[in-house]
Amino acid sequence: HCPCEHSYTALTAKYSDDEKSQRALHGLLSGRILSLMLRASAEHPLGYVRGSRNVAFPVYIQYIQGYICNTCRGSGEVANKTCKVCKGSAHGQISDDKRAELMGVTDYSKLRPIVDQVEQELNQWEQDGLSHLRKKLK
Repeated sequence: HCPCEHSYTALTAKYSDDEKSQRALHGLLSGRILSLMLRASAEHPLGYVRGSRNVAFPVYIQYIQGYICNTCRGSGEVANKTCKVCKGSAHGQISDDKRAELMGVTDYSKLRPIVDQVEQELNQWEQDGLSHLRKKLK
């Protein structure tokens, strides 16, 4: 049995086209962000509950589909050389300005620590799930 239900949800949402899992992951992220927003008194202009969904959106997008590198435009190369920004992966990070826009806020600074923490947790969920799968496949 998997050590964390969150790991299964994250892996299924990312590596399958299962919309139910993707909605579940967005809900899981929204709930975690809501908890951290309440603890930090970091209210969103739309309020805590609706705001947490907005804050979760770019985290979800970055995780599920990645984000195309703005420097190489997703090719992994610039002038026939490996892109220095994405190191050839073709993926970049969503800029703070774009995150703020997607979240519906003008000041991202209060939400950055919350987003950073949730992204770390999400990546850990994925690593735990992959580790569990590797053990099961041996």
